[in-house]
Amino acid sequence: MEIKKLGNNGFFWNVLGGGLNAGQASFLLILISRKYDLSTAGLVTIAYAFAVFFQGIGKYGIRNFQVTDMREEYGFGDYLKSRKISVGCALIGAGFFLFWKYIDGSYGLEKAILIFEVVVLKMIDAYEDVYLGRLQQLDQFCRGARIMAVRLLATTCTLAATAYMGIKIHLVFLTGIIVSGFFDLEAFRFTKGWARSACKGNTVGIMLSCIPLCIGTTLMVYVGNIPKYMIDACLSEEIQAIFGYLMLPVFAVTLLNQFIYQPFVKTLGMKWDSGNRKKFYGTIAGQCAAVLMIAIAALIGGVGVGLPVLSGLYAVNLSEYWKEFMVLLAGGSLYAIGYYLNIPLTIMRKQKQIAVGYGMAAVICFIIGKDFVLVRGMMGAAILYVTVNGSLVILYAFLILNSWRKEKVL
Repeated sequence: MEIKKLGNNGFFWNVLGGGLNAGQASFLLILISRKYDLSTAGLVTIAYAFAVFFQGIGKYGIRNFQVTDMREEYGFGDYLKSRKISVGCALIGAGFFLFWKYIDGSYGLEKAILIFEVVVLKMIDAYEDVYLGRLQQLDQFCRGARIMAVRLLATTCTLAATAYMGIKIHLVFLTGIIVSGFFDLEAFRFTKGWARSACKGNTVGIMLSCIPLCIGTTLMVYVGNIPKYMIDACLSEEIQAIFGYLMLPVFAVTLLNQFIYQPFVKTLGMKWDSGNRKKFYGTIAGQCAAVLMIAIAALIGGVGVGLPVLSGLYAVNLSEYWKEFMVLLAGGSLYAIGYYLNIPLTIMRKQKQIAVGYGMAAVICFIIGKDFVLVRGMMGAAILYVTVNGSLVILYAFLILNSWRKEKVL
């Protein structure tokens, strides 16, 4: 079992860190829904949606590329410089976007500032990710998972405590930024010599090689949050909050799947690099089967258990939204599968196909998304979500199966 190679500590820290990373917004919404009004909950929901989009730009899709760089074609110093550039560009891009939305009257000043605060918070995650990638590349995944988990635990507890106090929402996130940044600086003091000793002057090479991955992963986030963006453009903050509540189990499905495969990205890359195609494709099939099992369990328990629990957590009656909830769970399962299929495609260095797939999905969403939401409201957003993610799964599965067929012939 590959899980034994990770070790109990590594698995625990990965589960804790991954859970906090994916569930921070949803957990925070539980407190906000009780201490603030529904409109504020909607603002926080869309703020996180935009923040993870710009975080995708900040990460630049490099993590899996870095971890599977078996022969260390690029040094850590190159990866670090690349990350500084991408994070800087993401922050500037977010600033210009929000300034434009404020100037044209789409956003008020308070909303624009809140979104930028959450963007900064998620950029700390994006910057830390390059160090975590290096530790995983050095077979120190457990150490990286522990660093991430401790920082996220401190940050989430800070956000929760300040939100529970009911202070001004901006101060909640400013405090979270300070705590998160402090823990990041302390955690990576031991890496000071890495950049100087492992820089090969190939920063441009990394940036060029990973452009398709950046486009693909950023558009993947866009597609994953497309219903929220459409609701932001067409409906109210209150509807946004309700949608955010319903999305909690959807994110849980994606989170559980990341627990299954993220620790073994390097192992999968080694199988491909060594030419062990049988085990490579077998592992993909096994992990996809695990994703489907989790998805089926989530669908079965969704309405019977999920909605009553969510209604209790958020102190809002969500029973009338059971149809939308089921559609969202199906869409979340498809999103999780598509998210996973990005990993083997990256290992196979099919970055361009990933970018093309998400690019097509984003264009389709941009063209028809508003009509879906304007005509059918929240259900339209849910249908759009499941349709787009289903199309991506079909495309990426076809690419992998076609490669397997060719390998089998050869």
